[in-house]
Amino acid sequence: AKTVDPAGILLEGDNIFDQIDDIKIPEDVARSGRVGAGAVHDHGAERARDRHLLGRAGAMVGALGTAQHADLRENGEQRRGDRLAGARSEWLALATLLEGASFASYVVMFGPIFCTGLGWRRSWQIGGAELAMGSLVPASGAGGLALGAWILHRGGMDGVRIARRSVAFFLIKSGVNFLAVAVIGAVMAIGLVGPELSLWLTAVPAAVAALAIGAVAALPRLGPGRPAGPEDSRLRRGVSAARRAVITGSAEAAQILRSGNRRVLAGALGYWAFDNAVLWATFHA
Repeated sequence: AKTVDPAGILLEGDNIFDQIDDIKIPEDVARSGRVGAGAVHDHGAERARDRHLLGRAGAMVGALGTAQHADLRENGEQRRGDRLAGARSEWLALATLLEGASFASYVVMFGPIFCTGLGWRRSWQIGGAELAMGSLVPASGAGGLALGAWILHRGGMDGVRIARRSVAFFLIKSGVNFLAVAVIGAVMAIGLVGPELSLWLTAVPAAVAALAIGAVAALPRLGPGRPAGPEDSRLRRGVSAARRAVITGSAEAAQILRSGNRRVLAGALGYWAFDNAVLWATFHA
């Protein structure tokens, strides 16, 4: 058996899936018959189900790869290869380094948001898995967060905490983009930097981004609403849980930002800056 931190996340082990199976349930949790938000299950049945899920995930990845390969062939694989062959290697190398820095920034902010006791190695493993899933299933990072939530839940973290912190993580990570649009758009609109552009391309995006930030900041005022009871429909329970996660997650995002955690701030800003720097380098290539 391995050891877990106070939030229930395994800290030692060689393989993330091995550590999930070998997790040691704290005595007080075992006595209550619950692990996080779910009951204690038969590990043999869960291993079989996990293998089935991993098999289906592998099939999905294979299907995505096959579809991508067919798309490349239909749209001129040779032409794309010629363009890549003509790219300047020094700019491609720089883009690769910048992408690595973006990955590192993601890992830097992952740990303190989801669990303060999560070490660098575990942050790297789970954060890397999320980014890899996000590359395979582009959905604004939602696919990667879903995979990370599954790993954390299998590691023992409470499902309500995962939902709340996933919303907070997504808002902090995405909020930098909106903040950048608001600031850059405003300074360009008044002519402090950049070329002279229409207000439709500067002031309007800045205003929309600022309104979006304000709307998200005001979400906690709505309150989580009446909790759904066991007699309510599945849809009603799902909507109630989603609302509670969004409301409490947005409040927690604000609390995390007010705490001034340097890893969170540096990671969020670095992820945005390095991602945009990758585009800059590849355009030059």
